[in-house]
Amino acid sequence: MVDKAFHRRTTRTEKTTNQPNWSELPPELLELILKSLTAVDIIHIKAVCSSWMHAVKHYPLPQSPWLMLPSNDQNNVTSRCFFDVAGKPGTFYTMTNLFRGFSDSWCIGSSHGWLVILDPNPKAVVHLLHPLSGGRLRLPEIGTIIAEILTSFNNDVQIRRHISKVVLSSDPARNNNFTAAALFEEKQRSGLAYCKKGYITWIEFYKPSDEYSYSDVIFHNDDQLFELRHRNGWLIDVWNLKENPIVMKTIRLQDCRRFTLEEEFERFLCGRYETYLVECLGEILLVERAISLRRSHPNRTVSFEVFKVNLTNSQLEKVECLDDRVLFFDVNQSVSLSTRDFSALERNSIYFTDDRWCMMRRVGKGEGSTAYGGNDIGVYSVEYGVVKPFDEINNERIIDPLPFWILP
Repeated sequence: MVDKAFHRRTTRTEKTTNQPNWSELPPELLELILKSLTAVDIIHIKAVCSSWMHAVKHYPLPQSPWLMLPSNDQNNVTSRCFFDVAGKPGTFYTMTNLFRGFSDSWCIGSSHGWLVILDPNPKAVVHLLHPLSGGRLRLPEIGTIIAEILTSFNNDVQIRRHISKVVLSSDPARNNNFTAAALFEEKQRSGLAYCKKGYITWIEFYKPSDEYSYSDVIFHNDDQLFELRHRNGWLIDVWNLKENPIVMKTIRLQDCRRFTLEEEFERFLCGRYETYLVECLGEILLVERAISLRRSHPNRTVSFEVFKVNLTNSQLEKVECLDDRVLFFDVNQSVSLSTRDFSALERNSIYFTDDRWCMMRRVGKGEGSTAYGGNDIGVYSVEYGVVKPFDEINNERIIDPLPFWILP
């Protein structure tokens, strides 16, 4: 006669042993699962078990283009909201305590998925923060380079205007020997500095002077630095960072455009132009952004012009179509992506945000007031020559801190 209690115990044991043990999932099967998940999903599955958390720790997170915005709670300075422009319409994520420890700091750029954080006290330390993995790195103090700026201004907005851009040569999580380059301004003149991991200080290429007025800087092939400056026309300085940085060559670009008097007047009405460099399929593109000063569209982007830089004959060649490519511009390192990888993006388009610190202000009072700063955001169609705003974002208010693209 079988003991009923024993039967119950054995039955319960069999049911328990028949349940799958997710922690023992074969690594190759887990990797197949990870490939089909979003970055947010991968972050969530870290909590399943310790073996999954260990497996995911060094897995490269798939990252679609996100737009980082201030928290919906204006009193919460450590949290940020993220708009997934390549996801389902209206997809937003909130990361709480992302800027924990950086509440008195501000973001001055984004490169290779890392945020560049400037802590102005006491000597302007530069930090790198990865919003998805939580990784943090400390770069040398930049206060020795911008000492005059720090002593001249005690207002945060005034100080951060003078750090134009910080870009990285590669992803620090994948390449331990990365380089950072910084554009900074002083008395309407620009300078350039760089540092490598392990350096104790930033090294200046150029001190601010009337001779150099840099508008953008990008890395090309990891070890070459392309810097765009303007002096009686556009010039590109190419630096080699393998050993001692020396100018490989300076390229004076020949503008292919010829303007009529009517076109010159129209350009005068726009009044403000920003120029960027971006690498696209191995080519270097120069992109000019026109910003209107008209009362009907004050401080709003109205158009872009795209040119390929012919490094052989120093010519600018007009680009009429980007095909399946999409360009991203703001304070960060400009990036080109393909709609084959992100089908929700609009092909042959330029995604842009506001990169003008100085426009953080409000003109007038009450209903007739106009907000400037952070809200010049949208998508420009190269084919149709029109700008579309993001319906999900209220661009009628000041967006402070400025929005930044977080790009793969």
